[in-house]
Amino acid sequence: MQLDTIIVNATTSACGAAGEWAKAWQLCSAMAHRKVESNTITHSAAINACAKRGEWELALQLFRSMAQNTVLRDAFTFNAAINVCGKGAAWTHALELFSMMAQNSLETSTITFSAAATACMRCGQWTKALQLLSVSVQRKAELDSLTICMALSACEKVDESTKAWQLFLEASQSSMKLDTVTFNAAITACAKDGDWTRALRFFGFMAQSKLESDAITFSTA
Repeated sequence: MQLDTIIVNATTSACGAAGEWAKAWQLCSAMAHRKVESNTITHSAAINACAKRGEWELALQLFRSMAQNTVLRDAFTFNAAINVCGKGAAWTHALELFSMMAQNSLETSTITFSAAATACMRCGQWTKALQLLSVSVQRKAELDSLTICMALSACEKVDESTKAWQLFLEASQSSMKLDTVTFNAAITACAKDGDWTRALRFFGFMAQSKLESDAITFSTA
């Protein structure tokens, strides 16, 4: 790696940390014109800088320029690009990048699924978000409370109490600790679908888990 590349990488990362997305983008773009070698670190730093300010179009432009400049696009870079699509509610781009990861034999993580699902949810694409999150939930080793709550919220929007029940069972069989927020999301999803039987069963499970009910729990159940 050239010394100039190391300096630019450090500067780009510093710009990103300071919220100076425009300067980070300019630095990354200028490297090609000045024949300074750019790499994955350079572009990832610039993409993350743009993501912090919601500049998803510029972030995607940088991401696509990596292929043109034969710069390796790894899982971390894809996640950063999908994340910025989520912030910009650019769900079609997020799903395109998600598919590209599989085509490039890159491993998708909980972060990948959550970022892509967020983009879908912000555009009201609840069914697509639920499909993504359902696969993520099935990966019990990676499961976290944010993912399961997002999935249950998606169930509420599409009136899928049966799916909410299935997802909850998946979560309960994992090592994840179910909390009041998770139970409330499950109860709300069932109540919205008119499935009071399951809503009350969730309420009973909550009591068995010795979790304290709150105002949301009682107003729903």
